[in-house]
Amino acid sequence: MNKVLYSDLGYDGNINSYRDLMGFIDLEAKGFATANALMILRTDRTPLFFAAIYSAIARRLRIKLEPIAFPNYVLLRLQCDGNKKKEMIERYIDILSNGKLLNQREAIDTLPTNLNATPKSLKPIKNREFLRAIARNLTNSCMNKYRNGKTYKVLTSYLQLVVLIYPEDEENHGVLSRIYLDYCVYDEEVVQSAFEKARAGIFEINPRHLTCLNVLKEIRHVPPEPEIKCRSSHDKLVTILFEIGTIVRHRGDGWTGVIHGWDYRRRITQNRIKQIKVDPPTINSNQPFYYVLGHDNSERYAAQENLQKVQEQIKPCCHPEIGKYFRLFNGKRYIPNQELRVRYPDN
Repeated sequence: MNKVLYSDLGYDGNINSYRDLMGFIDLEAKGFATANALMILRTDRTPLFFAAIYSAIARRLRIKLEPIAFPNYVLLRLQCDGNKKKEMIERYIDILSNGKLLNQREAIDTLPTNLNATPKSLKPIKNREFLRAIARNLTNSCMNKYRNGKTYKVLTSYLQLVVLIYPEDEENHGVLSRIYLDYCVYDEEVVQSAFEKARAGIFEINPRHLTCLNVLKEIRHVPPEPEIKCRSSHDKLVTILFEIGTIVRHRGDGWTGVIHGWDYRRRITQNRIKQIKVDPPTINSNQPFYYVLGHDNSERYAAQENLQKVQEQIKPCCHPEIGKYFRLFNGKRYIPNQELRVRYPDN
């Protein structure tokens, strides 16, 4: 294992990234579903996350490893049979030192001195606690950055994971509600689950959280019927260059994605701008703007002049919304479903 992870894949551990998890968040934003092993185990990956990967690989080899988490360090405990009958020997794996195997004394000496570690400190935590630590660290790392729109979906995903692991966590449930309110997004499951947990006595909703939930209920609305994009007399001079399902590349930023809709000219609300990445207004306002599902799992709204068709062969898009708009990928473009064909009869 150590040869493959450290020598072949080049993982060398990085204590400086223990709490700085933005590298992992960037990977998530770029499409974690399409990441390969080398991307996941890059040298800047967080030790907490790598400890989980290391343990999962060991489990496939039928080796049980237990995490021992400290404020700024993580070890894995390995129990094996000793020389005497029914004797168990404990060893500790330091994933920040190329998977070095340590005895109890060496493990204590390896830990930062400010921890004042003792043999009792080397007590493993349950997987549920370890998963919660990872999710909380990820959440804390992007809490102050989500307002730029780049980590909104990532942050809400992590918060949902935290409240799933710990349904009694009212504090993070409240944070999740406030973020949805900030983006004017009504999520019925989040709102209803808060009230259900309160009725069941799982937690008590604090006043600020309750205010958010009530306001979210007020902004709830039935989605309007999809607009049928038919060409009007004002749009006769506007040329749509890219069909629905076309894979395009942004000329300036280089990202790629699949077109799932367009407007004859720039038309987007402020609330929608908060949720997706939007090209800035252009001098030529009388040009189409396209809704694009990015290969990096983003949603974008881009001007026609900034896009070009991808000519080379490209991997299918793994965006979670892809199945909402298309029925298949023929190797070159996506084929829209019936609902999308009805909405864009001029496509």
